[in-house]
Amino acid sequence: KLQALGTKIVFIKKDDIKTNYSEKRVLVIGAAGFMGSHLTERLLECNAQVSVFVHNENLKNLNHIKGKLKNIIFGDISDENATELIIKNLPQIIFHLAVMGYVPDSIKNPLQVNKTNLNGTLNVLESVRKLKNMNAGLERLVYISSCVIYGARNYPIKETEEFKPSTPYAASKASADAYCYSYLKTFNLPIFVIVSIDS
Repeated sequence: KLQALGTKIVFIKKDDIKTNYSEKRVLVIGAAGFMGSHLTERLLECNAQVSVFVHNENLKNLNHIKGKLKNIIFGDISDENATELIIKNLPQIIFHLAVMGYVPDSIKNPLQVNKTNLNGTLNVLESVRKLKNMNAGLERLVYISSCVIYGARNYPIKETEEFKPSTPYAASKASADAYCYSYLKTFNLPIFVIVSIDS
């Protein structure tokens, strides 16, 4: 397990994960997707107080655990009111996985993918900034990025490599990464970016 802050890698011992999340107020944004639902399951196993932010009432991958969730927030992460919904939840830890990630859709509708992936991330970042200013106990935001930000490569990728997004989806993710870094530097916020490797 690892978390990346800028270009710094912090390794977390597997045995420490349960201790780190036990009784913590955790909000998983984009929890109904494949990665988000499995993360939610794992956090519940770690005795976290888990709330989820989902786009619609079709919980699909969460139906079997919805009775264990602290709160279920329904909304569009790209809407301005998403910020207030997140703040009202008062999370200590936020995982942001909400994304419009199907590449062909991003080619057909780049404005929508930008709205969801970039504007949605900005709403999350604003929530984090305001929660930090409120001294509400926020510990960190963990943003899930993607290796597509580096473009097509036929060799191992380093985090320090230049972004070369080749699709509107990749460009939206690269832009969101850049905003995460800017909020970290400008507002001194506890933001961690994890670059996932897409299959």
